[in-house]
Order: sequence, then C-alpha cells, then structure tokens
Amino acid sequence: HTFVFCVSLIILFCVFIHYTLSPPTLSFFFFFLMIRRPPRSTLSSSSAASDVYKRQLYLIFSRKAEIKVRSFQQVIDHDMIRACWQKGRHPVLRLVRDMELPTIPVRFEATVLRSDGTGIRVLVLFAGSTAELRHEHPGPRKMVLSFPGGGFVSMNPEDHEDYLSVWAKELKVPIVSVDYRKAPEHPFPAGLEDCWDVYASLMADGGKLVFGNSGAKSELQVALVGDSAGGNLVAAVTFMALNKPGMAPPQGVHMIYPALNLDLELWTGKRSELQNVSGKRVDQDTEPNSMTSVVKFMQDGVLPFTFMRQIGLDYLGSPPVVDPSDWRVSPLKAPEHMFRNFPDTYIHGGEADPLIDDSLNFIHKLQKNNKKAKTALHIIPGVSHAYMHVTGMLPEAKQARTLSMHWLAKILRLQPEYETSHQDPNKPEHQARL
Repeated sequence: HTFVFCVSLIILFCVFIHYTLSPPTLSFFFFFLMIRRPPRSTLSSSSAASDVYKRQLYLIFSRKAEIKVRSFQQVIDHDMIRACWQKGRHPVLRLVRDMELPTIPVRFEATVLRSDGTGIRVLVLFAGSTAELRHEHPGPRKMVLSFPGGGFVSMNPEDHEDYLSVWAKELKVPIVSVDYRKAPEHPFPAGLEDCWDVYASLMADGGKLVFGNSGAKSELQVALVGDSAGGNLVAAVTFMALNKPGMAPPQGVHMIYPALNLDLELWTGKRSELQNVSGKRVDQDTEPNSMTSVVKFMQDGVLPFTFMRQIGLDYLGSPPVVDPSDWRVSPLKAPEHMFRNFPDTYIHGGEADPLIDDSLNFIHKLQKNNKKAKTALHIIPGVSHAYMHVTGMLPEAKQARTLSMHWLAKILRLQPEYETSHQDPNKPEHQARL
C-alpha cells in the first residue's frame, strides 16, 4: 500500500508539472502576481533589480517559465490567446473557482434573434426567485447589461461569472451578459452588431426576455458595463443609441480598463490629435513628447503589445475592413459633439495597464464636451490589466469589484439599503485618483 501510494504521488506530481509548465496553466497560477507591478522605486531602478522582480513572479522553475512565456508571446495567434485567457475553463481551475461563487437561484440562458433568424445567447443571473423576477413592481424595471471582455476574440459570460455572480447577489437586479460573436471567425462589425441587437431588443419590449410579460409597458432602465474589449462595445453601443432617433440611451455606463482606441498611431506613423495624460490631471496640459502607456508597458505580462497587435489583425482584418479611427472601432475618436449627451460614466483601471491612457483620454474628452454627465475615474496603483478575474487573490481587485457595485447601484438608483449595508464609496480609498 505504501508503494502504491508513493507511485501515485509521483504520477500526480508529474501531471502537475506537465500542466503547470504549459503556458496557459502556468499563467493562471501566477496571474495575480503578474498583474501587480513593483513600486515606482523598483520600476525606476536598475535592470538587474527589474530582472530579480520578474524572476520572483514564477517562484518555481523561474528560468524555464520566463523563456517559455516570452517565446509564447512572440509567436502568438488567436488560438493561443484563447488558451491563455480562457484558462479558467480547465476542470480543476473551474472547480476551485466555483467553490468561491455565491449561489444564484435564478440562472438561465435566453436567445435574442438576429435579423437573419440566428440567435444571440445571453446569460441571465438573478439573486431571487423566478416569481420575484416575473412579478410586476411599481416603477421602472432595472437591469445590468454586460458585454464581457476578451480582446474581441475570446471569453464568454461564464468566464466572467466570478464577479458577475457577486454583483447579482448584492445588487438584487438581473445581470444579463451577452455572448457576442468573436473574431477572427466573425470580424468587425459582428460582435458590435450582436451587442446592439440585444440592447435594442431589450429596450424595445421593456426587457420581456428577462422579466416576462408582466408590466411589459414599464420603462426599462439599463446600466451598461463592460471590461476591456467589452468596454469598447459599451461605448460604441451608447453612441449608437444616442444617434438613433427614438432609442433611449442607457442610464449610465461603467467601463473597466476599456480598450477605446484601436488606431495605434505610434505603430502606423500617423500623428494623433489626442495627448497622453498619464500621471497628470486630465485638465492639465501634457508635454507632447511624453510616453504613452502602450509604449511604457509594451512588455506587460498580462497584455503585451504582441497580443494587442494580433487582436487588431483578428478583429479588423489585414488590411482593415474599416478605418481604425472609426468611432465604432475606436470610441475615443468619436467627434466631440457626440459626447455632449453621453450619460454618466464611471471607469476604473490599473495604473500599470497598457490601456490606461484610453480611460484618461476618454474622461478628459467627456468632461471637456459634456458638463451634465457625472464622471469618475479610479486608477488602482501598481496594477495592470484584467484584475477583475483575480478578485479572490488580489485585494485591490476585490476593492474594485465593490466599487463597481456602488457605481452600478448609483446609476440605477437602487434602494438606499444597498449603500448603507456596504462600505461607503466616498471614503478616500474609493475616490478617483486622476
């Protein structure tokens, strides 16, 4: 028995080593460490100190891991991005994640039809009974509509369920997440059209797909939320709603480390009219020669530039099927007049995220052209991209998840009990740091 036990341990250890050293699974175990950036003093110190820090990321097999991950990033394609970012689908990792998820009584899939008769799958989460969901309440219906991120090429609502389920439990309103089509099989504008079709369908019938027939004439109030590529789709759908006569815009939008500018002028030789404002207040001028966040963090462990380049090729095609400066692709490039009626906007992102300048520039442009909209931007010190997927391991990510809930509650004007039963969002640690 002892011999069999020892052999079994050896086999299990070998299997563990095999999967651990594969890039997707390896990146999961140390994902939360790669999201963190060292303090500014470390970033500005010698390359030797930086190398020591990078080696600490892997804890074990550091040299082999470093070589494998870097070589992996240099030959990236959409299948490899999917394997990396959808690592949570591994049965063992999903089991670990599901153990931390709250129980959501109502969880079902529904379908919104496209004009050609095919369906768009949506996932609905509600922390109550079906009777409560279908019951007609006085006043408007309220829901959170989520466009999940994944670089336009990967991830579906289930890959974001770790924080969506927490929002559903705490906010007590339906969370509807859209499984839009992904590139390169379905390049632009397929994903955007799916998100628009779902939004338009829900607004047209008062959310009948979610709430049923009761109170079908009730007003529907929607808070749009999306992370990364999903933030891009949130901004684009909001502009589309503002441009369509008779279509009500969302009550407000919440974007999480959004990708709002796919027109990377730095790499195409074009000159941008937008200035980088990293490290500055958005109402201050910035030196024209300052370094953009894309350049500063181009070797980021979570979102290196090789990933961004491949995503652009997959989503827009080569050559692009549309001008990358089109506002449907790069909402940051929308004309100034389109910002005048943009709804309340709340954004948070990581200080060390290659995309953080997109958030800063968008808020800057919105504040400049729209004095009515409420805006907030919270920058999390020392954190990179995609931290919402490690809320169980990264304290800053858990805090961001809570801040998101407060903002969504504010957009939808939910009951005062929510605010009084949770941490005060007006405390200093929740304030926007611009």
